[in-house]
Amino acid sequence: MRRTRRLSLAEIAKRRADRARDADLLQSGWQPDARTLNEAPTIDAWIESVYPGTSLPCLVGHVAGHPIVPDGPATTSPIVARGEGWIRTEGRFYRTLEPLRIPAAPRAAEPRGEAPTTPRKLEEGETTPEGFEGF
Repeated sequence: MRRTRRLSLAEIAKRRADRARDADLLQSGWQPDARTLNEAPTIDAWIESVYPGTSLPCLVGHVAGHPIVPDGPATTSPIVARGEGWIRTEGRFYRTLEPLRIPAAPRAAEPRGEAPTTPRKLEEGETTPEGFEGF
């Protein structure tokens, strides 16, 4: 498990004040500018999830450029706002890169032109090539 350092009380207070300020700005129609987003960490190959112990949305993916969390797999704090190419979590802005794309499982090939076969009951003492024996 990766460890991050604990935030000081001053850092927690600043984080809460920043979140409240940004929430007010976003509600008034403000959008983060290029400078804000260029300084933000990125999250790539992400999926939306639920923050542990809550019903609040978060992202899980590969984070890079975070000031506290090392680059690699991470879960964001709960999302408080989102826009095209970004999210604002309880902690900070993130630039969202590509979501994780999971390819669909290939379908089993269906026989062409063959009638479906119904398994027949084995006679007593008869075996299949796999070694199953009828009784």
